[in-house]
Amino acid sequence: MIRSGLHHIPAQKRDRLIKAASKEFAVNGFHKANVNIIAMQAGISVGSIYNYFDSKEDLYAATFQYGYGLLSSCFEEALALKSTLPERLRTLFVESCRMARRHPYFMQLYLNLASGGVDQLTKKHSEAVEKAGSAAYAVFFQQARENGELGPNFDPVTASFVIDNNLFCLAASFGSTLFRIRQREYLGQSGRLNDAEIEQIVDKVLDQLFTGLDVIKVGQLAHPTSND
Repeated sequence: MIRSGLHHIPAQKRDRLIKAASKEFAVNGFHKANVNIIAMQAGISVGSIYNYFDSKEDLYAATFQYGYGLLSSCFEEALALKSTLPERLRTLFVESCRMARRHPYFMQLYLNLASGGVDQLTKKHSEAVEKAGSAAYAVFFQQARENGELGPNFDPVTASFVIDNNLFCLAASFGSTLFRIRQREYLGQSGRLNDAEIEQIVDKVLDQLFTGLDVIKVGQLAHPTSND
């Protein structure tokens, strides 16, 4: 049981705890993660952690939910944008990649749910994330269809799967060695990407996706670039 959760922890202590917990859970996985190390890295006592959480699993759940909130904010920003489908998806991709660059361990935390031995955690934490993403794409596509942006061959179910897989792979490249290697080998990019490089990759990926998915593009995805 989560006694009071992150919202009741003073801001500076909460930020240190989240940073330490996300790293420890991401690097070592749930079962091998050590609450003592999390406490040490956060500069707080183990007892202090258990003032807020009854168990390591409760701390994991709170850390996961914090990361999920960061991703949700990217979807919310794109959903709130009054623009075309390509522009809204571009915002989603760019902001998700920027978020993953700022918080790389949260991406690894989610990737770890695909590993063996954590089926209960996967069922408990991944379903809500995937359902929320699927629902968001449904809104994107419904509004795009009403605006005449989708061609007759557009399949919203398949499109949401294809688009989200590409989004996931791009964002994961900021938190996973495997996906960084994939980014380097397939896209020719490596190292810490700045904002302009992120935008260039996103534009190239989306251009290919829109062509294949029969999205009617109004104009071109041409945008000013910026650096970190």
